[in-house]
Amino acid sequence: MKSASFTLALLFACPALGAWGLKYEVWSGTDWTSNQTVNVASGAVDINFRISIWNDGLSSIAALKPKKGVKAPIVAANVTQPLRLQSSSRISNWGSIASGDQLRAFNVTVPASGRDSTRATLTGPDTVLGVAGSKTSFASNLTPKRQVYGQFIPLMTYFQGTMRIGNRTAAARDRTITLNVDSLGAASPNSGNGGVYGASFYGAFPDRNEIAGTIREEAVNFDATIHVISSGARGVASANPSLPADVPAPGTMALTGSALLATARRRR
Repeated sequence: MKSASFTLALLFACPALGAWGLKYEVWSGTDWTSNQTVNVASGAVDINFRISIWNDGLSSIAALKPKKGVKAPIVAANVTQPLRLQSSSRISNWGSIASGDQLRAFNVTVPASGRDSTRATLTGPDTVLGVAGSKTSFASNLTPKRQVYGQFIPLMTYFQGTMRIGNRTAAARDRTITLNVDSLGAASPNSGNGGVYGASFYGAFPDRNEIAGTIREEAVNFDATIHVISSGARGVASANPSLPADVPAPGTMALTGSALLATARRRR
């Protein structure tokens, strides 16, 4: 599992590489961003966040394509949009009652999910959302969100929540909070449909059947960072964001292989 904290803008500016991963973002009051400063000088601040799956549309999936009366052949197709996410997430340096932190909301935004998908657990100084290795820590886009067959969706939100950032202690008023991946995939390849790579995707096949499979490439994930300060006037974040459109043209969301993978490896 690779991690990269630079912004999604890089994805829209670079040439192609078949890739996918998770994208963590927080609401700035006007837009979704991966880097936000929050001022808690006058009190606790609520921040909205979301967890999405991105893909550049250049990866392919291999899937069993059933045919009546014959063995199911393995076929391949380019991905169109995500299906099932098997994961848990971590909010580092956040969640302490003593600090005044509180998870105000955390919800699944796709049609189906398992019972562990929205479970929140305080682990040391961090909060884990979902349960690592649990086959019920999943969310699924069971009905493809497409207007026409094979519609490509490069960024789809699976979870959204609201976190209260407290200011009750000196440490709480001067810290860096990070939202990132805790785990991808179930403990065993056979214990969850997300598989060892953590997610499955729909692919568009020539006979117009949309079949799901797994991209057999390691995820490239994008963290979100919140810088907490306490000085001057309080910075206010909107608790009720109006979600922007998430669907740019297919050819605009590519990555540069050498630049991205080199950066990711340095951060591992």
